[in-house]
Amino acid sequence: MQLLPKSLLAGLLSAAVAMASAQAGKTSNQFVPTKLRSEYLRMPVNELSPMLDWLAGERATTARVSPLLIQAMILHGQNEQALSTIQAARSATDKAVQRDMLFFTEGLLAEARVKGLDAAQFTKTAAQRVAALPWPAARSRLKEVLRSLDIPPFEATLAESVYSDPAYRLAPFNSPGLFAASIVETRFSGEILGLYAASLRAVIQDRLEHASSGPGYWQQRAYPPLPQQGKTVRVAVWEKDGVEIGLFKHPEGGCLVVGAGKDCLIDPQVDGMDRSRAWAFVKGMHDARAGEPSKETRAWEEWQVQLAAEINLLNADPKRHEQLVKTVQHLGQTTVVLADALPRLHGTHVAGIIAQDNPFVELLAIRDDTLRTGGANQFRKVGAFLRANKVRVVNISWGADVDRMPASEVAMFEKRMKDLLSAFPDTLFVAAAGNDDNSIDTHRFLPAALSAPNLLTVGAVDQDGQVTFFTNVGGGISLYANGDTVRSIGPTGYPLVMSGTSMAAPQVCNAAAKLLSQHPELSVAELKHLLIDGADELPAGEQLASPIRILNPARSAALGER
Repeated sequence: MQLLPKSLLAGLLSAAVAMASAQAGKTSNQFVPTKLRSEYLRMPVNELSPMLDWLAGERATTARVSPLLIQAMILHGQNEQALSTIQAARSATDKAVQRDMLFFTEGLLAEARVKGLDAAQFTKTAAQRVAALPWPAARSRLKEVLRSLDIPPFEATLAESVYSDPAYRLAPFNSPGLFAASIVETRFSGEILGLYAASLRAVIQDRLEHASSGPGYWQQRAYPPLPQQGKTVRVAVWEKDGVEIGLFKHPEGGCLVVGAGKDCLIDPQVDGMDRSRAWAFVKGMHDARAGEPSKETRAWEEWQVQLAAEINLLNADPKRHEQLVKTVQHLGQTTVVLADALPRLHGTHVAGIIAQDNPFVELLAIRDDTLRTGGANQFRKVGAFLRANKVRVVNISWGADVDRMPASEVAMFEKRMKDLLSAFPDTLFVAAAGNDDNSIDTHRFLPAALSAPNLLTVGAVDQDGQVTFFTNVGGGISLYANGDTVRSIGPTGYPLVMSGTSMAAPQVCNAAAKLLSQHPELSVAELKHLLIDGADELPAGEQLASPIRILNPARSAALGER
């Protein structure tokens, strides 16, 4: 059987997913493609104007400037407008250390096109821009840029795009935003970024290879190994999508389910695929999206390629149309099921961070699919569970921007959350600050933006202790911790890397649980004191306009021994 190159899969998958969405009754009255994907990839850019204009209108309604909007401008030849938009976004950010890295690639490309730089001039300009970036703050972002430069030849993408057309012919496309994004990203990468990718890759690799690097930032601040004796500490992981609690030390009845179902973690259900393989494919999909391809990514792609080849053969035989339809449906439905499972990686990964290197921690899980929309009964159940299990620390790696919630819902959720916090003064609640690159002082993110004696809100820094580009900031954030490419585990126990303030909050829970294992008599106020006073304090202006504190588990441990 012919194995098709994996670069065709984006088009085929989007078409198959569109078909699955159509069967599920998902419709849209917005932009509707009138041509096949292969035709949109080949047509002159000026004929893309209706799609680009619609996309620009959609993206302009969001609070932050979208990379896709900038890419559409550059693709459309609006390079000066792209540069001015980038400059405005940089001027608006509170993160001085991240300012020049915002839209770094797009800014370089727009500048090159405005100035008409040739290859040698572009390489020189790129080297100057990269050298001027603050170090080590730039390390994490440059690694991301490097991953984005792995681009298949655009000619191959064009040649292979026809393989997605059979699926498009079988069903109308019902996800116009996804379709438009796919066309813009593919053409921007192939027609513009691809022209400069080799030069930019060489410049970035040179910077990364020759940058000074001492002992790891977090390695220097790691909590010292725990002694053989310690007190059991119970930590609850409150999650929307559950935790595979069986992977961790836990008490009997260690999972509460609030909402639908009874399982602590809902597995993806795919015909003909066992649990282990289904989760491996979910991990493969996640790793591919994160730019960290793994053996699971390769297995997932090989499965898709085999189905794609089968679809191609079936499409050539009119007598096998019914089988063609079923095969495309299977590809689309399987992809939808596995993609729907991606958020369910989250809770197990968070739990793994909390449990790391701590034999005294017992984890409990709350799978709560109601979260901020639940009623009073939800909070009663959560409270009863925490009380019955004598939970000392609760991790909350979720939240919601109040700007996107009805006022009545905000008031109700805020009251119930405050009541819960008040009811458990001896339990420390640790909340993620959110990943919207906003200030929670002006764009409140709940529950992180609440104020309570037993609440700690945590933002994210990277592996070098630099404020990440995605983290929310603000005076209400007590600590910052590592939320950058954090290694933990996922369902079935496979290694998994994720980023976000969701990964920073459990770092604080990990340190808190270790402190409590050695000092079980600590009150919440004393525990907060050790975590906050042990942190590294950075003055105003060093990374943000206001001072910040970065978690230092080693120093907190030392303070606890005094």
